[in-house]
Amino acid sequence: KSFAEHQHGTGDIGGEEFVVLEGHFEDDDNKFPAPCYVRQPIGSIHKPWAGPEGCQLLVKLRQMTDPDETDVLKVDLSLNNPNWQEISPGRSILPMYSSQKTGESVTLEQWAPNTRLEHAFPAGGEEIFLLKGNLQELLSEDAKTENFSVGSWIRSPARWGREAKTAVWQAGPEGVQLWVKAGHLTPQRLEATVKTPGTMNQTWKTPKSRLNPL
Repeated sequence: KSFAEHQHGTGDIGGEEFVVLEGHFEDDDNKFPAPCYVRQPIGSIHKPWAGPEGCQLLVKLRQMTDPDETDVLKVDLSLNNPNWQEISPGRSILPMYSSQKTGESVTLEQWAPNTRLEHAFPAGGEEIFLLKGNLQELLSEDAKTENFSVGSWIRSPARWGREAKTAVWQAGPEGVQLWVKAGHLTPQRLEATVKTPGTMNQTWKTPKSRLNPL
């Protein structure tokens, strides 16, 4: 399947990010085989298509706010990537993008089986997508438990200077792999994107938004 040529926004808002989960995706300039993460900057134009076996993508639109970010970024998400870093016992991360100017960061996390950690929701908000395995969350304020499987999406808004909300997270018996985007849900950035068609902005006033697979 091919898509019509399109531009990823103009001015100070736009861009496109995607994770190729299965198959491969390509355009006139690049091929994007699974698993990989791609950032197309504000104002970029392409006419992409799926490979012969099709593909499955996680797509984020119009969440970039730095017009000085001009290069296409492509990151191999396999465990063969030499940039994986073990930051604590049972937890490794693959840094993919970070900006001191906007406060945004994007990482991939790999947790060993049954790893348990206390997670503090960042001041600038975050979105998490489960790529592999299972995750259990024990909410610290009421001790309730929630379980998340592959395809679950967790969106937590900016704290706006309030006390950090924490939770204890534990990987399942097969471990868990998480795509994590943080620092991009501040009130200022949401206000800039709220008038942009297609931008997800309706959930930022709620404590937390979750989407689990049906």
